[in-house]
Amino acid sequence: MKTFELPEPIDDGLFTPPVGPWSRDKHHFLRRYLDAFTNSMKGKPWSGLHYIDLFAGAGIERLEQDGKILGLDWGSPLIATQVPNPFQQLHLVELERRKHEALTIRVDKFKHLQSPQILLGDANVLVDSVLKQIPKGSLSIAFLDPYGLHLHFKTLQKLAACRLDLVIFFPDHVDA
Repeated sequence: MKTFELPEPIDDGLFTPPVGPWSRDKHHFLRRYLDAFTNSMKGKPWSGLHYIDLFAGAGIERLEQDGKILGLDWGSPLIATQVPNPFQQLHLVELERRKHEALTIRVDKFKHLQSPQILLGDANVLVDSVLKQIPKGSLSIAFLDPYGLHLHFKTLQKLAACRLDLVIFFPDHVDA
């Protein structure tokens, strides 16, 4: 089965944070995982598939290395928005206001089965609000890509108590 491909994102003039070139590899594997997850679970007796991203970012990132711009890349929430077998609902949390505002505008440009939940604030505080929106009988995937050591163990415990796949990115060069 071929993994779904995405066109290069276009500069829309909204806030686009810089990231390192490793981000492209991370998103390549996330795209493959989300495609396999949604394909394998479609037609199953779930009441819906939900995508959770507690460190969602701005939706599009600017790849940079040594001060040179290498291009733009889709962020994790906009990858999830574009999977061929769509999620019932996206649940996105972003702490930084500029990223949240850009993300909200960008996500709104895509078609959704159900309006996305896009929250501004600390993921560790808002995780309960996210989990309350996911109906019983659903299956979710939670992608956690904190900017540092910002993910609390209690948040992981709450997520682990739910029916979901948990994908955590631990950057080995940040804070640890």
